[in-house]
Amino acid sequence: MDKAQELELAVAELNAENTEAENEILLDVTCMVSNKEWQE
Repeated sequence: MDKAQELELAVAELNAENTEAENEILLDVTCMVSNKEWQE
């Protein structure tokens, strides 16, 4: 499993009780972090 998948799973677990809006923001942040890691 790569880092992006690990992040997605962690976010999903943390956000089981969050609203959809909160999840959207966290997914956006997660994607930005993942993209920065891949570009390095």
